[in-house]
Amino acid sequence: MVLAALVCGAPACGSEAEPSQPSPSRSRNTFYIQSKVAEAALKSPGELNADTSDVADGTLVLRGPVNRAMVDRFNAAVASGKVTTVRITSQGGDAIQGLQIANTILARRIDVVVHDLCLGACAQYIFIAGRKRRLEKGALVGFVTSIKGNAVITQMATEILEVRNTVAAGFGAHVAAEESLYQQRGVSGPLPMDILVALQPRCVIVDRNAGGGHMNWNTSGTYIMWVPTRSYLDTAGVQFEGDWPSSRSE
Repeated sequence: MVLAALVCGAPACGSEAEPSQPSPSRSRNTFYIQSKVAEAALKSPGELNADTSDVADGTLVLRGPVNRAMVDRFNAAVASGKVTTVRITSQGGDAIQGLQIANTILARRIDVVVHDLCLGACAQYIFIAGRKRRLEKGALVGFVTSIKGNAVITQMATEILEVRNTVAAGFGAHVAAEESLYQQRGVSGPLPMDILVALQPRCVIVDRNAGGGHMNWNTSGTYIMWVPTRSYLDTAGVQFEGDWPSSRSE
């Protein structure tokens, strides 16, 4: 038997009522992008979902979801020591697997080039880890969540709902790994939480097994993805070359 608890609205996320004027984080730093590339990837993943990796002239072409299979392909390719650049296309995936790839990129001082899409775990970890970062023309980087953000919102939701947080212990090491990656790359500490704020979470659902040994959670928000402004990322310590949208219309 599974017991489900639900908390919706601002209190679960520590948010205030809607202001009469947009706050800076909702106007200057948040773009709601209707990208044809993103739309095509989400509706008809096709080639973007293909699990492929090829190496030529030091560049590893990595394409597909961030998962265990991508980690294995990535590790096999970089084992030769000849990979100097990762050219990635990914719609995101597992945060822990993304952190593993990111830590290797960081340790080996590998550059990251974004082709088409780099969303979620790709953006938060693989893009951040790059020694040098570059976006090809028309590419899109979108932040979706963070481990620290998930840990905070889950803790708040379980406290409000008076549900035992059975996953809190597991979050600790992963939050520390996320913070370490950002610190080593000189990226602002608030960035993982800024992702959470920008998405404006509205509803948290917590499912727990009656035996207390298992728990799942899910959140919904106003936005599904955060594309910060270039100036925000520069201030946060994330420098890069290439294309970046400068307005909502772009």
